[in-house]
Amino acid sequence: ACTVAAPISGTLQAWKCNDGDTVKEGDLVAVMEAMKMETQILSARSGVLRVAHPAARAVCWLALP
Repeated sequence: ACTVAAPISGTLQAWKCNDGDTVKEGDLVAVMEAMKMETQILSARSGVLRVAHPAARAVCWLALP
């Protein structure tokens, strides 16, 4: 498992995938905003998306076998 760190300091605007979704490397996972500029968060690897701490909006990846 690996975690996804925010590339910018900002606000998570929207999840583009749901907990348990299978994603491929490069898929759009979320959108963040900082100073009215949006940044797309792309998956760094293929796997199953797991939201580790929903209140904190942290993300954890579990690799597919």
